[in-house]
Amino acid sequence: MRYTATVTDSGGFTGTVNLSVSGLPAGASATFTPAAVSGNGTSTLAVTVGGSVVGGAYPLTITGAGGGISHTANVTLQVSTSGGRSAVRWPHLPPL
Repeated sequence: MRYTATVTDSGGFTGTVNLSVSGLPAGASATFTPAAVSGNGTSTLAVTVGGSVVGGAYPLTITGAGGGISHTANVTLQVSTSGGRSAVRWPHLPPL
């Protein structure tokens, strides 16, 4: 599953914003590409869910940090299983 995170400069800050996510269930992994955005830009969050992940709702925290400041977005990752396969669904994700 992929999600595009948008970073917008604010208050004159145009430095680098490093992106991270926490709260993934065991058996899931996530990667931001690129892992950092300078000024305005986007990054794609790809989440891979292994077959061992139990279906359910998992609260995640997406963090954008730079210049000594961080902003977070709390979201819920929905995983459903059927026939031994996992499917991921993102509800609407707020901007950072």
